[in-house]
Amino acid sequence: TEFTVHPEFREQDGEQDDAYVGNQDKELVNKEVESLNRIRNQVRNQVGKQVGDHVLDRIVTALRYCIEPKTKNEILDVIGLSKQSKYFIENIGPAIEAGLLVMTIPDKPTSKNQKYITTEKGKKILGLL
Repeated sequence: TEFTVHPEFREQDGEQDDAYVGNQDKELVNKEVESLNRIRNQVRNQVGKQVGDHVLDRIVTALRYCIEPKTKNEILDVIGLSKQSKYFIENIGPAIEAGLLVMTIPDKPTSKNQKYITTEKGKKILGLL
């Protein structure tokens, strides 16, 4: 079977055009970094208190992850922390206080069925709305 190679990816004089591929990769990385920095700044503005960059990164990860409802343990797993309440409060608490994440059962905060979901406000920060 023979495949057609798009001209952008063909070898030229026996060598791939590394400069072109490198520039494409750099542009994608730069756009992702700019997007992450924009999101982190907006989250920092919303939480309204001093939090470290590692906490901001965990909040952004949680906001992205909780587009669909997730349990506390699922969130802690995805942000790489052990399942202790203090870690959830320290790292995700600021997002809840700022209204970026909400409980699915707000009248029963300790329910075993409790989950968390990103709010419209959180989705706007992520650029999803």
